[in-house]
Formats: sequence, structure tokens, C-alpha cells
Amino acid sequence: MRLRLFEAIAPMECLYRAAGELAKHELSDRVRPDRVVVLQTNVRPTRGAFFVDLFEAGADDPVFTVRVETGLVEAYAQIMDREGEHSVGEGLLRLTALLLPRGERVDWLEEQRGYLADLPTRRACWGWIFAQLLAMPRYAYTVRTGRERESA
Repeated sequence: MRLRLFEAIAPMECLYRAAGELAKHELSDRVRPDRVVVLQTNVRPTRGAFFVDLFEAGADDPVFTVRVETGLVEAYAQIMDREGEHSVGEGLLRLTALLLPRGERVDWLEEQRGYLADLPTRRACWGWIFAQLLAMPRYAYTVRTGRERESA
């Protein structure tokens, strides 16, 4: 097994998009919103940070250059990357939960959301969702027939 030290946390385009969004947010905190209209960004990654050049319409030189820490960009990119993913996965889990009795559905879905939130990667989330889809008929039968066995 090879240790990958420089593997990206998220795809580079997600990191660039996240850096641009964070820089625009940082700029809106510093400057009045009516002063600058940012139409284009240029992201330059370095070892410890991303430098984002913000341009106005038709300008050759950047209006502002914002430094955003790499850790913050990676965390924000992971959140952005997983937002749409969970809605599809949770939809599948909600559909699967229809096999359960009405009173059991809400608790089961809440438990599944907790498991998904704890998983580190998108691949792990989809693996968990797939496993739950396969296990649901047996679990639903067990719950509906009341044959749940308590462990000793």
C-alpha cells in the first residue's frame, strides 16, 4: 500500500471554486457591496494558501488580491462537494424507508443521516447507502413481524 501525501482533498476545480467563493465573501466583509462588482477571479495556489485575484469588468489589473488559507479552502470544498451528493443519497434512503412502519421511518432516517455525516468520503457514503438498500428488505421484515431479538 502506497501512502499518498500530496493527494488532493477534493478535485482541483472544486478547490478553485471554493477559494473564489471564500475570497468574494472576504471581500464583501471588507468593502461596501456597492463599491466593487467582481466579474472574474483568478486563483493561484501556493503551499500554504490560495491567492485569489478579483477583477472588475474590463480591468487588466486585479482590484483586490485576497489570501485564503489552504485548510479553510479544503474544508469548504468538501462541504460544497458533498451538498448535492447527500440529497440524492438521502432521497434513496427515504424511498427505501417506505418499507418500514410509519413510526419507525423518522428514527431510521435520522440515524442514517448521522452515519452519513460521520463518513469521511463520498465513496464511503455511497457504500453505506448501497449496503442499506440491500439490507432494508430483511430489516423491514424483522421490524414488521416483531421478530427483533435483543442481544444478551
